[in-house]
Amino acid sequence: MTTHEREQLRQELVDRLVQIYRTVRADLSQVVVEEAMRPDPTDEAEESAVDELQAIASQLDDRDRHLAHSLEDALRRMRNDDFGICIDCGREIPFERLRAVPWTLRCAPDQSRVEKNDGHRATL
Repeated sequence: MTTHEREQLRQELVDRLVQIYRTVRADLSQVVVEEAMRPDPTDEAEESAVDELQAIASQLDDRDRHLAHSLEDALRRMRNDDFGICIDCGREIPFERLRAVPWTLRCAPDQSRVEKNDGHRATL
């Protein structure tokens, strides 16, 4: 994945997260979300921004809360260079899949396998 593609996906994740949080708080700015996703443990202002996002997240419905957590986790993985690597096979997830589902943890074949196994367990 190129640096440009990575930045494009990061921006899409932040935009989606802002959109979810704005369902609760119309005055929430993108800057607040971006700063909160780059925590510096020595900066008390950033700590309060993270606290604010957690308070907002608690007001979301289950579906939006789950998606918000997935987006936040993807942004953390991006900072730790774990982003775009399948958690099952360790291979790079194709950019096209990340464009479709930027918070995904798995490549398409591994995700299909997991869903098939989950569906099989659900019918037992």
